[in-house]
Amino acid sequence: MAIGRVDVDLRSFDRAVRKMVKAGGDARKVWRKLRTPLRRDQRDHMRAQESSSGAKWAPLSSSTIEGRLARGGRAGKFTKRGKLKKGAARRLNRVLSAKLLTGAKVRIDRRFISITSKVPWAGIHQAGGVAGRNSRIPQREFMWIGDPLAKLGAKMLAKHIADAFNKGG
Repeated sequence: MAIGRVDVDLRSFDRAVRKMVKAGGDARKVWRKLRTPLRRDQRDHMRAQESSSGAKWAPLSSSTIEGRLARGGRAGKFTKRGKLKKGAARRLNRVLSAKLLTGAKVRIDRRFISITSKVPWAGIHQAGGVAGRNSRIPQREFMWIGDPLAKLGAKMLAKHIADAFNKGG
């Protein structure tokens, strides 16, 4: 019985794996494509006024409403029961959204993408806590990654790595 010898040239496979590993370590191309969807995702969270768990944001406190009414000029924005009128709520939401989101900075690195708000008071709204003259501010989480964006990011990253492997051989 003769023993045969089989030689397999794996150089192209090795090149493909090296390119795939390199692409996985530098995903800036993917993150750049995700920048706009990330901003859109954050804007949608502001409009929905929901946290990542799906819970609605806490309404304005009665002391906040009373203070705004006492300062004058805002009485037309509230109902007799002290609730914010729909039009005023939409305007306020646009103003807050604009301040928080235009002040958001997207940072792209080889291995991650991050978004942070440059607005000084954004953190207290994100996490909740005490600010100013012992004013308790409830958590109104607005910066989080929604499921559709997470799935899109995973799909784009997988394609990026697979493309690098396919071009590597």
